Amino acid sequence: MNEFKMPKLGHVMEEGMVSEWLISVGDSVSKGDIIIKVETDKSILDVEAPFDGTLKEVSVDVGTTVPVGTLLAIFE
Repeated sequence: MNEFKMPKLGHVMEEGMVSEWLISVGDSVSKGDIIIKVETDKSILDVEAPFDGTLKEVSVDVGTTVPVGTLLAIFE
């Protein structure tokens, strides 16, 4: 299993809000696929899958703001 955590998308980013999940539980992804949109204090950014896998569980719902490093989802 692979853990997908809130990435640090800028030098001063300390937290981000899950703006939109572009995949659903059971969907397969390839490394580099855009899987989530994260809103920071400056913009909304597309985030790529860091690995190949199938989304098993989402840990953070849309609209939730969490610190960098927080578990967002688990992939198989």
